[in-house]
Amino acid sequence: MKIILSTFPTLEGAESLAKVLLDKKIAACVQIHGPVQSMYNWENKLISDQEWKISLKTKDDKVEEISKVLHQMHPYKVPQWIEINGTGSLKYEKWVAEG
Repeated sequence: MKIILSTFPTLEGAESLAKVLLDKKIAACVQIHGPVQSMYNWENKLISDQEWKISLKTKDDKVEEISKVLHQMHPYKVPQWIEINGTGSLKYEKWVAEG
C-alpha cells in the first residue's frame, strides 16, 4: 500500500482531484485536511500561504497513474508529491487493494 501526500491552494482543487481519483478507482481513500499554513522558499522568495493538505491511500501499481492525474490537474509548477510505503491491518490493506 502507498500513501501519497500533496497540497492544493484551494479546497475546490483538492476535492476535484479526490473525486477524479475515486471515480477512476485508482485511490481507495482521499483525506483532505486544512487549511494548513505552509511556509517555503520559492524562486528566492519566502512564501507563506494557506493550503489544503491531501493524503491518499492506493495500491502500489496505481501510483504512476495517480501521479499523471495529479500533475495534470495541479496548478503548481512543482506540486508536492511524497510517497510513503504503508502497512496497515490486514482488513484495511485488503480494502485498499479492492479499491
